[in-house]
This record gives sequence, structure tokens and C-alpha cells, in this order.
Amino acid sequence: MRFRLILWFVGILLSSMSRVSVRLRAQLARDITVTIATRDGVSRTYLFHSRRVASHSGIAEAADCTLTFPTASIGARIFLAPNAIAQIVEGITSGGIDLKGLPAIALWCYEMVMGCVPRGRKKHMMPHA
Repeated sequence: MRFRLILWFVGILLSSMSRVSVRLRAQLARDITVTIATRDGVSRTYLFHSRRVASHSGIAEAADCTLTFPTASIGARIFLAPNAIAQIVEGITSGGIDLKGLPAIALWCYEMVMGCVPRGRKKHMMPHA
């Protein structure tokens, strides 16, 4: 349930930020579909289209990138970790995390999210378009 709420909140955050943040819209140069899912049934699809972001629950059949974690608890732990990118790359190389599509899109999406999330750590720079 926790990972489902995290993914839902990320969708709301990206959607609202894409309406007000010129910096975020500048990063959305092309249409991309990213799905984050778990093997135990939690999934959310993010649609980056026309410099806006929308999301819905479920898995998109034609996603440009699909990142699948083993369980929702592992997904939440990795997604919230300070070294999440290192853990995602390690999980992909060890086979614990499944990736369909380009790894660069998954990492770009994560950096986009971290650039929008308000938190006490150092400011995260958004990736280049």
C-alpha cells in the first residue's frame, strides 16, 4: 500500500509541476511513457506528452520503459533511498529488478521526480532534455 501511495503522489506532483514549472516543461522535450510496477501487482504509468505529465494506475502495453521491482516493499525502500540510482542499477545487473526499454529513460524519469520532490537534502538538478 505504501509504494502505491508513493507512486500516486509522484504522479500528482509531476502533473501539477508540469503545469506551473517552466523548468520542468523544458525537460519534457519528447513524448515518453514510463511504467513502474512490482511483481505483486502494484503499477503506475506516467505519460510525458506535449510538455505535460499525466499518470494512471496499471501497466501500459506500449511503454517506452518499464521498471519492475520484485515486491512493493522493496520498491518503496529503493525508491526512497538516498542512493536509489545505485540500487536500481545494481538490481538491474543482478537480475532482481526487470527493465524493459532504455535504462536511460528510467534514470531520467527518477531524476525528474527527485528534482520536483521537496526535501531537506541537497537540491537535485534536473537532467538535460
